[in-house]
Amino acid sequence: MVSLSIDTLSNNSSYPCDPVNMGGYLAIKENIVVCTSSSNHGDNYYTLSGGLDP
Repeated sequence: MVSLSIDTLSNNSSYPCDPVNMGGYLAIKENIVVCTSSSNHGDNYYTLSGGLDP
């Protein structure tokens, strides 16, 4: 799971000037955070999602 996350972040960071890829990076990043936090601590899901998504 960690390898997939790192690979995804590396692929997206290869196109920092592309707004479409940046949008995908932010969406994927948020999904990873939500997935990781929800599997570890349910309470962190609300805290992180609230901070990332005002």
